Amino acid sequence: QADITTPLSTVQKLIIIDEELTLPQNSPAAARVIRTDSSATVTDCKIIVGKVIVKGDLKVDVLYCTGENALQKECFNIPFNQILDMPEINENCECEAKVTVCGKSITPRTNNEGLCNTFMLIAKLELTANARCSSTVPVIYDLYSTKFKTDVTLNEVKFTKIVKQVNETFLCKKALTLPEMDSEVLDLWCNISSVMAKCESDKITLFGSLTACILYKNADNDTGVFEKVIDFEFPIELDSNLKMPVCKPEIKVIACSHTAAGGNTELMVELKICAAVYDTCSHSLITDILVDENESILAKSALVAYFADKGENVWEICKSFSAKKAELMEINHLTEDILQSPKMLIVPLM
Repeated sequence: QADITTPLSTVQKLIIIDEELTLPQNSPAAARVIRTDSSATVTDCKIIVGKVIVKGDLKVDVLYCTGENALQKECFNIPFNQILDMPEINENCECEAKVTVCGKSITPRTNNEGLCNTFMLIAKLELTANARCSSTVPVIYDLYSTKFKTDVTLNEVKFTKIVKQVNETFLCKKALTLPEMDSEVLDLWCNISSVMAKCESDKITLFGSLTACILYKNADNDTGVFEKVIDFEFPIELDSNLKMPVCKPEIKVIACSHTAAGGNTELMVELKICAAVYDTCSHSLITDILVDENESILAKSALVAYFADKGENVWEICKSFSAKKAELMEINHLTEDILQSPKMLIVPLM
């Protein structure tokens, strides 16, 4: 038997979110939009026979300038719910869903009083669902014929199985020193720069870096942008030792914030970590069989006596004589494949 995870189906769907974003009552009206940012994550993925239900959140940040030339930032969360048709899937399968923001536009809207308290959001999301099924399949690693000459071809065959699915949030913290003293942070955003996985038999470590961008104002009210590359590390513990582990991670920035701490700025970045861990086993299996029915190997005698040693394998004994295993075990009253003591065996050959 070999354990294997088989890709079942992949379904993609384009989602259009058309939403009106309203500023909180205590927030000042917007004069103009300075910067916008967005990220989307899947929060739940459920399987019903033939369908996949995906839930997620679209987060939108809007940095705008008020009528008094002050900067204001508001964050909005828009939940979404989608049903994907996947006829092949059933409740015994597994499904992983991912969502990507393909594009967005945010347009300020002015009311009858000439104030901008709302924004019109149009966002385009690409939702992808990958289904897979894990199973155990029978494989053939040895055979012989009791009648004809047989040649077999052996090859190394790899079987890949998913052993762990990671879907977690991780808080990355880092103390930063701004270029100028007494500076005030006006806005903050982060982007993932790189991600890689170091795979070992008992654990997997994800390494990555993100670029933090800080818009700040100094004591003279001059503004500037400060960028800093931050490294992070996330360990994945495995339940057992793996032979050939492989990990395919995907990491997104969900949210980022900051606090002032003793003249420094402490950066806090919330990361969404999705990673599938696979293990690959290699087996030497029969991939081709050639039976020569013109060359018989039938013996001239009906029986032969064979003096077997302790530890010999009944299958190997039968293979060497081209005998039937079930008959040999029945005649010699054997119940185990490995001989526990030396024994004379009667080997039937006809």
